[in-house]
Amino acid sequence: MAEFQRTQSEVDMSVDSGHTGGIALMVGAVFLGMAGALSIFNFAALRDGDMFWPTYSTIVGLIGVVCVAYGLLIRGRMSR
Repeated sequence: MAEFQRTQSEVDMSVDSGHTGGIALMVGAVFLGMAGALSIFNFAALRDGDMFWPTYSTIVGLIGVVCVAYGLLIRGRMSR
């Protein structure tokens, strides 16, 4: 039963980690949604030979994936 006895600071730290993980997940979802919305310009940009919109939406999508992965990692640590 010793593993269930935690100090108040450990409980506070786990709650803060869960909150941080949730925020990272939300920010990542917003970035992924923005990348999806911006991807409508990719076809026209590629057809015209412009690489701005495909590059921009790829970078925004990668930032979103990193934020979601970080949020899931933090939340996974919290559940242990």
